[in-house]
Amino acid sequence: MKKNKTERHIFEAADRLTPEPPAFSEIEKKVDWQEVALKARASKRERRWILPISIFAAVCSLAAAIIAVVCLFPRGPEYYGGGGERPIVFGGFVAQSWHCSDPSIDLSAVSLTVSPNRADPAKGIACLFGEDGSFACSVSFAGEPFSSFEYDSLQLTIGRYCGIATLLDARFDFAMTFSSSESKAQTIDITFGVPSSSPYYGNVVLRRAE
Repeated sequence: MKKNKTERHIFEAADRLTPEPPAFSEIEKKVDWQEVALKARASKRERRWILPISIFAAVCSLAAAIIAVVCLFPRGPEYYGGGGERPIVFGGFVAQSWHCSDPSIDLSAVSLTVSPNRADPAKGIACLFGEDGSFACSVSFAGEPFSSFEYDSLQLTIGRYCGIATLLDARFDFAMTFSSSESKAQTIDITFGVPSSSPYYGNVVLRRAE
């Protein structure tokens, strides 16, 4: 009984020392509700900017990625219509440089003459035609192996005059590409053969003879 009385005195003393929570009416008197309303409206305005800013940031990131791709990755070969026109240049051309799958093949003696006159089909002579099938020029080759090739018609396809050349029953893919009109040097790039089906293959660049 004494113990219960002692505990009751402790609880009563604790209740007297512990302040009661203030009523809401007392709290309301101390709050500046006009200031609260102003802050609430400012927060809404700030939230309205979140979506536009996010969209703008995404667009900037995409633009930066595109610029990086364009700058870092080199462009591929430029052909007719993609890097300026490649007009036919008439006259004589001589070998400037070459590469062949068979290193023993010497193409230093290769030369050719581009003529506006149409030539009769013959060994060592190729006729070039435009995309619409109209005659463009004839080319007479000197120097092995091109002087011994028999050429089908070479037709303009994506900036190159392409066709088939035959030598001793061996068929070679054959293409001629004139230099761009924007290029200072007037050259013709010839590619011949493919690794999968030709006994040899390579390319030779010829420059306009002085």
